[in-house]
Amino acid sequence: MEALFARPRSAPTRAKKTHAARPEGRTRPRILIAQDGFIGQHRAIQRLSQAGYEIELAHSGVEVMNAVRDHDYDLVLMDVELPDLNGVIAARTIRMNWRDHAPRLVGRSRSPFPEDYQTIKEQGDMDACISCKLPEQELLALIADCLKDTPAAV
Repeated sequence: MEALFARPRSAPTRAKKTHAARPEGRTRPRILIAQDGFIGQHRAIQRLSQAGYEIELAHSGVEVMNAVRDHDYDLVLMDVELPDLNGVIAARTIRMNWRDHAPRLVGRSRSPFPEDYQTIKEQGDMDACISCKLPEQELLALIADCLKDTPAAV
């Protein structure tokens, strides 16, 4: 796990807690989708791309950590049941190591129990936790809401 933090990300431009501004020249919000299965992945990529987002994929918790370390994302949409490092631990680790300039973190769970979503959100210090079966329009609205406070490129 130590290798995950060998190269720290650059510091944010503001002193208070913020989410990093998009790099100059990049106007589309960048989303990392962290999902180990392929069910619905193609559809999610297609729909989010059509909605104007730049999409990248990760298939495990370690891939998420490496991607967040090496790239700037506006939001990570993360399955909480990832192989090798679950999404809750990955989210908590991102918050601890990049607290001042971490991307928005949205967990996705297959739990049938609504009370689990709040627990997962709190345990992972996430911005939200949703059902994997959330309707497409509600997912798009949630993503837009999460990103509304993210500064645009100058």
